[in-house]
Amino acid sequence: MGGALLLLVLIGFAPSLYLRAYFPVPPIPGYLHLHGAVLTSWFVWLCLQASLIEIGKPAAHRRLGVVGAVLGVAVIGAALLATLNAVSRITALGVDLDADASMLHIGVTGVPVVAFAARVVWGNIASLVTFTVLLASAILLRRQPAAHKRLVLLASIAIIGPALARISRWPMFGGEQGPFVPIVLLVLVVAVVAHDLVTARRVHRATLIGIGLALLINGAGGLALRFNPELMQSFIRWLA
Repeated sequence: MGGALLLLVLIGFAPSLYLRAYFPVPPIPGYLHLHGAVLTSWFVWLCLQASLIEIGKPAAHRRLGVVGAVLGVAVIGAALLATLNAVSRITALGVDLDADASMLHIGVTGVPVVAFAARVVWGNIASLVTFTVLLASAILLRRQPAAHKRLVLLASIAIIGPALARISRWPMFGGEQGPFVPIVLLVLVVAVVAHDLVTARRVHRATLIGIGLALLINGAGGLALRFNPELMQSFIRWLA
């Protein structure tokens, strides 16, 4: 699972980050390079931690866990910085927030840029809150390996959305309004549940709690967007 998540990140951000020298993309500020380095490091760390347990080196796994806690804090800071500056990056390109989002050329049409930006920004914040809550829970339960590893994995799945969104812009997937992102997220979560059922014949309590918290936090954000869009969009205009 760690390898699958890392692969999705590498594929999603290849044009705009890792291989940007080979694609016609505009320059990005330094904090986005930092953001990319931090998030990539997190998923590399996730793979390394799983590998250390697999080869029978739990002591090294525990020592590297301290690095993971520091990386987790860095992920929160870097992701928040990138999210809160996303709108100003759009307007700096001369994009009118009241224009149709089709001018962003990412497969989104029929909604104003401000409405689309509100969905993205508040969705990213909800995902980041989910990551924070699940990672904090995993750290608190680090002496319970079964719960700990599931919560770390679910926390990592919670922040994979931006990479999936970029993959969804490929012509074959129909853009960010298509079903690609929710389908892949569902597959990733179902894989965790299926693992529990196959190995233990039941869904682990940590899996249920982690999924429940993710649904609760993201559901609350979705309801806020639906029932008070003016307030959510006012925040977007303020960020601009």
